[in-house]
Amino acid sequence: GGGKTPPPPPPTRSDRLRRCAVDLDASPRQETRQRQDKRSDIAKKKKRMTKVTTSSNNVSSRFAGSAKVAVRAARGQARRGTQMGLACRALSQDQSRGQQQQRVANFSAGPACIYEDVLLEAQRELLNFGGDTGLGVMEMSHRGKAFTGIIESAERDLRELLSVPDDYAVLFMQGGATAQFAAVPFNLAWRDAPDAPAGAPAPLADYLTTGSWSKKAIAEAKKVGVNAHCVATGDNKSIPADFSASASDDLKYFHLCANETIQGVEFKGSPLLYGDLRDVSEGRGVPLVADMSSNFCSKPV
Repeated sequence: GGGKTPPPPPPTRSDRLRRCAVDLDASPRQETRQRQDKRSDIAKKKKRMTKVTTSSNNVSSRFAGSAKVAVRAARGQARRGTQMGLACRALSQDQSRGQQQQRVANFSAGPACIYEDVLLEAQRELLNFGGDTGLGVMEMSHRGKAFTGIIESAERDLRELLSVPDDYAVLFMQGGATAQFAAVPFNLAWRDAPDAPAGAPAPLADYLTTGSWSKKAIAEAKKVGVNAHCVATGDNKSIPADFSASASDDLKYFHLCANETIQGVEFKGSPLLYGDLRDVSEGRGVPLVADMSSNFCSKPV
């Protein structure tokens, strides 16, 4: 055959048995090595986890220690009959720098800072208002005794804080100032509409525009068919020095924005001190409408 190597003979039964014996003998050794490697990996992971846990415990213990000091200080002040608001400051842990930061105080014209004891009370009563109702405020019936008590208490506090006379009603409504841009002319300007003869002129209302919100208000009044008369327009920096209301006896109301948050224009004192508004309101009995959505509860009405 040209020097070709003959093929090996097929394995005999004895050869196959010897090979099986070798494989059976090697399998336990291979499994043992795999177990050892797995145990080694587990040990390394545990070691790394121990280091992380130790570091976290150090951070947590420092934070817990500061919190305990704050709580002890708050309890000490409470025993002395002082306010808890400043002592019970909530701390947040900035782990990236390892520094403790106090809560941020927001003095914006919209949502602003709230005393922490008020926030904590709201937190406690979120699940059980008053401690004995078993319900949160958002879960209870608006006709129930508990919620009726909330509304009545809120109205009493508002009347006292803002010196609201007894001959004025307090309405709790949805929608904010933007909804009132239409609600005011519908209710005050058109209140005599059922008795008005056909073809009667549109009801008259005066508007003092000092910024973005009062301009939106007069635009909305015109949309609902009111003869909205602009008595004066400010320069977006100050209130017009001199203006006069319409002399018509049919004037339904006079509208102004007490605080223009975008331009920063505010009536610092009573609006009755400006122009002839005192004569309009007190002398002629024309309703004075003030948009106080951004400085509400900051001064008596």
